[in-house]
Amino acid sequence: MNSKDVIDIIETICDKLGIAASSFSEFVPELMKYKVSLSAFWMISSLLIIVISSIVIRYTIKRARKIYRETHEGVTMDLWDYDEFPSVYVSSVVGGVLILILLIVFLFNLKEIVVWIASPKASAVNYVLSYFK
Repeated sequence: MNSKDVIDIIETICDKLGIAASSFSEFVPELMKYKVSLSAFWMISSLLIIVISSIVIRYTIKRARKIYRETHEGVTMDLWDYDEFPSVYVSSVVGGVLILILLIVFLFNLKEIVVWIASPKASAVNYVLSYFK
């Protein structure tokens, strides 16, 4: 899609919506700011929850090791000794799934930011067209 195609699509959309194409061009930077800031919010939120999940998993494992050392007179914990602590498994599985989902959210929003910065007019056209499908 070249710039002439984008301009033609913008003019067609503006005609259908009953607004001037020049006002749509003024609207694109505001729409871009909105979409980029919204994606940045979700990226920061997902990173924050990923960090918190990682801290909870690490805390659960450290706590299990400490309890094991106290109850088994200083013996170091082996990988197979975690079966005594179901909280380690639960926090690891739930945290791992949560981290995976949030990583996908992070990457999707990163893609959105890159697309909006790379071509704001084409992204605005795609955004408006998505409501007509």
